[in-house]
Amino acid sequence: AKAIGVQVLGDDHQPLNFHEMKKVELRSSKSDKYSVRFYSQYYQIDEQVQPGKIHASLYFNIDYQ
Repeated sequence: AKAIGVQVLGDDHQPLNFHEMKKVELRSSKSDKYSVRFYSQYYQIDEQVQPGKIHASLYFNIDYQ
């Protein structure tokens, strides 16, 4: 695909700014595991969209304080 981007959203469904730190609320489960909820969506980044496969990966660091 061409002219398609992947946008990462926070738990409030707003786009994340990866140039700033963000506090997130950890949700605890009965098994003492924690999760941080993120969402993603495709979006058009140019007028000439072309069909095809899209592959995306996301890696990030977590600082726990």
